[in-house]
Amino acid sequence: MKKFFSSLTKKIEEKEKIILMTHKNMDLDGFSASLCLFNIISKMNKECFIYLGEKQNNDCIIKTIKKLKKENYEYNVLSKKELDDFSFDNTLLIIVDVNKNHLLENNDLLNKVDEVIVIDHHIQDIDYIHNTIFSYVNASMSSVAEIMVEYCKYLKFEPDTILATILLCAITIDTNYFNFKTTANTYESAAYLTKCGASTIIKQELLRESKDIYIERQIYIEHSYQISDDIIFCVIDDKIVSSSYLAIVADNILNFEGIEASFCIGKIEDNTVGISARSIGNIDVQKIMKKLGGGGHITDAATKIEDTEIDECIDKLTKIIKEG
Repeated sequence: MKKFFSSLTKKIEEKEKIILMTHKNMDLDGFSASLCLFNIISKMNKECFIYLGEKQNNDCIIKTIKKLKKENYEYNVLSKKELDDFSFDNTLLIIVDVNKNHLLENNDLLNKVDEVIVIDHHIQDIDYIHNTIFSYVNASMSSVAEIMVEYCKYLKFEPDTILATILLCAITIDTNYFNFKTTANTYESAAYLTKCGASTIIKQELLRESKDIYIERQIYIEHSYQISDDIIFCVIDDKIVSSSYLAIVADNILNFEGIEASFCIGKIEDNTVGISARSIGNIDVQKIMKKLGGGGHITDAATKIEDTEIDECIDKLTKIIKEG
């Protein structure tokens, strides 16, 4: 890891501008890592921009961006409409929390910049981003936020209270409150962020949800059903929801006694069905999601399937599971 951090720092120092980008339907892990890198790169007196999609669907992201605005927290944003007038000379693109081409927020950026670096914690497969100068993909890490904590330690860069809190929130979400993908290093990262001043009050503010959303989710969970003794499905069949919503439901139903793997299926766009999968480790959900064009970890994976209906996706998923 130290070798990668050394190469990353050297490459940032060589470049005039750096663009940070994550995946479609950005979550807090991707955003927190981008915000952390923005702070580090700005300290190096380099121009840095976080590329954001036009619309954010993740409630936690929306609350975090509002909080940053309220606190007058400065960071530079690059939007799609600004790309035509942007000068890409001597520019580095750093991609975080994703290593697949089709999941990128904007694929066109790959062809506009001089060089690309990928930092991720998801398992790499055939559709990985090839045209990189180097990558760091570590599936043993809980999150990219955890990797960023290691980078902060390497640089002896201490994140401020807001940044430390957002990074801690990201780790909390990606580990389902330290229930999955959690190692000794994950706890050490959380402790480090707490020492840096991460606020439990701000953390609660960002992670809380409305009563209505909570009750609605419980109704869906109540109607979840087992397709076998140890595998459970939950279907969100009457509205469009975010990928993070599916992930939360999958996390929740995995807590049922005797359940080894959970799958939450629902529409994430008009013509796109998303599936979020969770496992306690005995069933490889990454392998299952890969067969549907997705990926992730053994215990945490997902996919999205375009131009299809929920019932068809359920049939495909059930068949894959039964075939083993």
